[in-house]
Amino acid sequence: ITARHMNRLVQCPGIVISAARIRSRARLVRIRCTRCQDSRTLTISGSYSGATLPMQCMGSEPQECKQCPYEIVPDECVYVDQQTLKLQEAPELVPTGEMPRTILVSAERALVDVAPPGTRVHVMGIVSLFTNSNSNANSKSNSKQVYLRAVGMSKNANANGGGGNTST
Repeated sequence: ITARHMNRLVQCPGIVISAARIRSRARLVRIRCTRCQDSRTLTISGSYSGATLPMQCMGSEPQECKQCPYEIVPDECVYVDQQTLKLQEAPELVPTGEMPRTILVSAERALVDVAPPGTRVHVMGIVSLFTNSNSNANSKSNSKQVYLRAVGMSKNANANGGGGNTST
């Protein structure tokens, strides 16, 4: 996967080598001002992105409200299931003498819990970037990491990857 593949739909064959636990992820976040009860809905796009709450009230009388007045209303938010998979290049596709490459795959909704580790799959996905905060305390840099936002996945029924596919 190279720069020319960014934001494009690609098919990526490989073997799932790890699968994170399924977790809920907010897609629409409902916020409400604690003083004037002004309500807004924030849309979260992207598998690894978040939302920033407004610092000031956007209601009819914002001067009456304090700084950072909004709070999240969990019962009015919309959630989807999400799972992160690590996909490794199929051994027969790895050039001689090289290590197989891996890529993160973000699976949502019906694609979660489809392929346990060790499963050969073909993932249809959109190549995207997310900002990975460096966990090293001495470094304050952020790095970009490539991942596939899965839109489809087919599981290979046999070990050599030929025929017998099941699609999801």
